[in-house]
Amino acid sequence: MGGTVRAEPSSTARGSGWPVVLLFGMPRSGTTWIGKIFDSHPATLYRHEPDSYLPLRDLPLLISGRGDSYRGEITGYVEQLRECRMPVVTTKLPLFPKHYLSRGGYLMYRASVYLSIAVRRITPGLGSPTFNPLGRGGEHGPCLVWKSVESLGRLAAIRSCLGNCRAIHIVRHPCGFVSSILRGESQERFFSHVRASEGYRVFAKLLATETGRSYGLTMERLKGMEPVERLAWRWVLFNEHALRESSDDPACMVLRYEDLCRDPVGVSRRMLRFAGLEWHSQTARFLRSSTAAGDDSYYGVIRDPLQAAFRWRESLSAAQIEAIQRIVGESRIAALYDDIYGLRPS
Repeated sequence: MGGTVRAEPSSTARGSGWPVVLLFGMPRSGTTWIGKIFDSHPATLYRHEPDSYLPLRDLPLLISGRGDSYRGEITGYVEQLRECRMPVVTTKLPLFPKHYLSRGGYLMYRASVYLSIAVRRITPGLGSPTFNPLGRGGEHGPCLVWKSVESLGRLAAIRSCLGNCRAIHIVRHPCGFVSSILRGESQERFFSHVRASEGYRVFAKLLATETGRSYGLTMERLKGMEPVERLAWRWVLFNEHALRESSDDPACMVLRYEDLCRDPVGVSRRMLRFAGLEWHSQTARFLRSSTAAGDDSYYGVIRDPLQAAFRWRESLSAAQIEAIQRIVGESRIAALYDDIYGLRPS
């Protein structure tokens, strides 16, 4: 399980029509940077966390088995994403020229994005709809990239309902995940007033999965734990459920965030190739600029990647690291980090 790619897809499995790439992971797992790497490719149409603002209300948070009973909603939702003009979904900076946009079309799109951002700053929560750059198109179109921190538990089901689709399951070291969540909560960065470690409604759903039942966890036991321990279990249960459900699907890839941080160009080439996209100089330029030390903002995409990946070694106490290692190191998913990252306690 420790490799970056589980399996290369066959070219015959790509189907016809508009391709879709799912970039799904837990919050604070490097998904935004990876989303912008894909957005930097001129043949993609990027949608930033649409399911955080346009919820898939009829889909359970965690789905076991194929998603055939949800096929209609899933395919209809993807159609909506192609035409989406919602500001929070379409205005994530930086912006990039696209093959399917004329110079005039790109300038119109860019102007509409910055206008929408300006309106939101003046009137929080609002924003003007952005220009839809696609037109009506045809059977074939750009690669739709759907980035999500809400739907990891649905990844396999959504992928199975979209024939021309590749899915990338993004995983970050549990200590990095926990550290970043704690930092965001201390800075009040999240919309939810419920701390992730106290999201017991979500924990109840996790405990009801095959993965949750296999560990014999109870809500009473979870509530008796320290917040760091509950976050470690949240990491285990979400990621292991997603891996369990997609393990036999060659159109799903597992990506460790730390591997990308160590080799941004090499791993990005593999990601794009997996998605059926050729390497492009525009992506190479974005990688050079985004890996320059500089912006250290919480949601920024321009930073020293290795420093960002391993900041947890300084921000977490030895006791916190030991607690995370104790829980995750005894789980089945610990095999993802058995090598250079030394997850299992000695």
